[in-house]
Amino acid sequence: MIRPLLFAALALLAPSAMAATVVFGEDTGVGALPANGNAAAAAATFAAGRGAGVETLEGLSGAANEALYSFGTTGVTATATVDPSVQIGGPGTGQFATSGAQVIADLGFGLFFSFSTPVPGFGTFVSGLADDGSSVTATAFYVTGGREDFLLPAAGAAGSVLFWGLLADTPSEALSGLLFTPAGGDLVALDDLTVVSAVPLPAAALALITALTALGGIGLRRRQGH
Repeated sequence: MIRPLLFAALALLAPSAMAATVVFGEDTGVGALPANGNAAAAAATFAAGRGAGVETLEGLSGAANEALYSFGTTGVTATATVDPSVQIGGPGTGQFATSGAQVIADLGFGLFFSFSTPVPGFGTFVSGLADDGSSVTATAFYVTGGREDFLLPAAGAAGSVLFWGLLADTPSEALSGLLFTPAGGDLVALDDLTVVSAVPLPAAALALITALTALGGIGLRRRQGH
């Protein structure tokens, strides 16, 4: 009876065809981050139970490509490759901070984050997308050597904010880096950069593992009884 359950657990734990899972939420035309809005809810879902660390940017200033981004107790740091004109500071036109007063402002033609160690997930708030239906493309660079593009669509309303995060399905699909590229050089801002340090097992898999452990204990007791 144990063997079929074991195969079922392994099937649930096996990597899926999709390399990573997207977490996304957007609030349109708000001009500030709503505490109970879609973006905040997405950020909370992204971080929940995953040992998240947040770089709020409040202790940084100057050129974004010269900063060392630190993610709290995760021990992870990151550097950015971006045009030297891109600054960490106050928001630009149509942009706003999602905490504190600092953002990576006026990101027009792409920013690449390189992590000190591969991470199971990365997310960020994005504001300042133009009201002409612009978008941002996020390119994930996996530790296994592959890469994948994800579109961050905007609803096309000025004063909007979104949260976008990417979670590896398994530790083997951790991220070594991420590239953000706004369409048409749109000037957007990033804030509250977040990494996670763990990928929780699916609840169904955890339940099966618990059942297998219990059955194994029963079998051991029976053998000892004989």
